[in-house]
Amino acid sequence: MKKIAIVGAGPGGLAAGLILTSKGYSVDIYEKDDRIGGRSKRLYLGDFMFSMGPSFIVYFDAYKWLFEAAGLDIENEVNVTRIDPIYQLNKPDDVWNVPGNPDALLNDIDQKFGERAAYEKFMKREGKTVEAMHPVMVRPFHSRLSLINKHVVHFGRFVGLGNVERKLNRHFTNESLKDIMQFQTKYLGMTPQETPGFFTMLSYLEHMDGIYHIEGGIPHLMDVMATHIKRWGGKIHVNAPVEKILTTDGTATGLKVDGKDHAYDEVIVNADMPKMVETLIDKADQKKYTMKKVDQKAYSVSAYMLYLGIKRRLDFPMHTLVLSDDYKAYTESLKANKDLTDDMSLYIYHPSALDESFAPEGQSSLMVLAPVPNTDAAIDWDAHKTLYKSKVFAQMQKRLNFSPEDITIEKVYTPDDWANSGVYKGATFAMKHTMNQLLHKRPHNRYEDIKNLYLVGGSTHPGSGLPIIFESAMISANLITDKHR
Repeated sequence: MKKIAIVGAGPGGLAAGLILTSKGYSVDIYEKDDRIGGRSKRLYLGDFMFSMGPSFIVYFDAYKWLFEAAGLDIENEVNVTRIDPIYQLNKPDDVWNVPGNPDALLNDIDQKFGERAAYEKFMKREGKTVEAMHPVMVRPFHSRLSLINKHVVHFGRFVGLGNVERKLNRHFTNESLKDIMQFQTKYLGMTPQETPGFFTMLSYLEHMDGIYHIEGGIPHLMDVMATHIKRWGGKIHVNAPVEKILTTDGTATGLKVDGKDHAYDEVIVNADMPKMVETLIDKADQKKYTMKKVDQKAYSVSAYMLYLGIKRRLDFPMHTLVLSDDYKAYTESLKANKDLTDDMSLYIYHPSALDESFAPEGQSSLMVLAPVPNTDAAIDWDAHKTLYKSKVFAQMQKRLNFSPEDITIEKVYTPDDWANSGVYKGATFAMKHTMNQLLHKRPHNRYEDIKNLYLVGGSTHPGSGLPIIFESAMISANLITDKHR
């Protein structure tokens, strides 16, 4: 039986472990924190519960495929609900609870924006883009030669030139409608001005495929995966930070944990790839990816996060997006990655709207995310931490039925906190998804510099975002199972 080590019990590490243990591999997962989940771990503040990171469940098919790869049906494992409205879009001149039913959504777009025909045509093509994307995203890209296959050629028909902003300008005239279909670039930690145009398919996935909630949130999904990993003989070691990836003649042979060497046949790393290079790999093994070259990669913005326990039950929907008064100016500022702005956009997650497990009866838990520059920006977060919180609260008070006086408990996470937790530059959305950092130009799932070493997570192919991270885990797990078949 081949022995596999996995560094990190985040979503990617657990997903890879789920597949490999289901196929009989001996798997050890090493997690530096005291609990599983990585950036998706569960956070408790008093009687309130939070998901530290991802909360937005879109592209649910990828979740299904992951569990199917392990011989499971996800809908037998968790209670999942397609939510309606999918979110509230809170703009300065309009508040829109976006319907979860595609027909109702189409009628709203017709009535609010008068661009029904353009929207229908656009969505029809985006559906074909998503269909063409899937076989590309689930295969590894080891070199330029990997581009020579029918799936890439077919997908290339839908890629085109230009960014999201320019693409939407070609299809729509209403500025509000364009804003509504381009804010999704924030899921990548990017702006509409720099994100490749084909990522407009994110709006298709939201509008047509829907947004979902798993009872207990993403942390519960992590628990379910961990339960099966253990049931199939895998071991998850918490409070077990990996000190080094052991190598012999350029081949990974195991891990050093707590001063002891552990031998393995294959090693998977779910830790942030740049931090892996910086802290876990000897300089002698750094060839293509030296720290200098890694540092020169383009990284996403970071996130200023608030976790708030509220003493009353708020009337917010589960997901609320507050868009800046001047959204274009805001995105241009964010792209510059230098300064903070008072006119920020916010994502607010209110799981208590549907799930009472997150807060005491009659109360609410809120996670508030403000995209902000990563640590490349010269921002002193010790000085700005409290001041910026007051500005976030001011934006919420201006646009929502919210009062800071209702807060009973809180926790703040800044880019510095993310960086200190192992996220390179505090870039919570990993490497940017620019054209020169996609497919074979992104760090490979089978790591180039060291044999028997594999990557899963946001900074490898196919990219960041929970369902895409699951796909990276499926790719790396398949590379190992194919090797030992």
